[in-house]
Amino acid sequence: NWTPFGGNSLSANILLACDPTEVRLTVTDAGGRSNSISHQIGISANPGLSVSLSPVTAQTLSPLQSRIVTATVSGHCGSPQISWVKVLLDGTELDLGVTGSTYTHTASCTAEAFHLKVLVSDQHSSVSAQVTINETAPAALSASWQSPPPASLAAGQSHTWQVNASGGCGNLNYTFERLVFAPGTGIWESVQSGSSASYSTSSTHNFKVRCTVTDQNGNSLLVVAGGTVQVS
Repeated sequence: NWTPFGGNSLSANILLACDPTEVRLTVTDAGGRSNSISHQIGISANPGLSVSLSPVTAQTLSPLQSRIVTATVSGHCGSPQISWVKVLLDGTELDLGVTGSTYTHTASCTAEAFHLKVLVSDQHSSVSAQVTINETAPAALSASWQSPPPASLAAGQSHTWQVNASGGCGNLNYTFERLVFAPGTGIWESVQSGSSASYSTSSTHNFKVRCTVTDQNGNSLLVVAGGTVQVS
């Protein structure tokens, strides 16, 4: 019988651990008599657990920009255990729930600086490495009409209102509203909402048009198209 590996054959395939191991063979005959022989198997020196990150220099990301960070692990004994944490500037560590050798970070819509740290451990030790992430704030949301609205239109004549918008975070949404001056009306009504920055309309009554531009972070800006369009 082989200890600690088990088995009753004359030979044994030995899977060595990370430490020196004593192998013992005990032979027992039919009369119950036994004898043992043992041998100490040494393990070659381990270079030591280490980890490095790529990229290694501080990363500056604009809103919603992504960056892949890769950890390279060497000198480990057995399978290394990997985890990623976000380290705030006050030292607070937040587990990111990722256990692989790569981590993909996507910047938020607010300015923030923190350290992205990887923790690696094996049967003997643990090491870590980190890289600084600087997230920049988005440019201020701005919007204006591409051209001044017409002062007047003929009844039934169509005109296209076009908004020029920039800044903000992520995709922009445009909500157009129209106020028609006719009996039974007098409130702003939503007439179009979506990714289109233009809106076409005609009317048989005087009216106004306005547009609210909203970014992905919930910031919004109201753009009113001048005065009342006179319809004749």
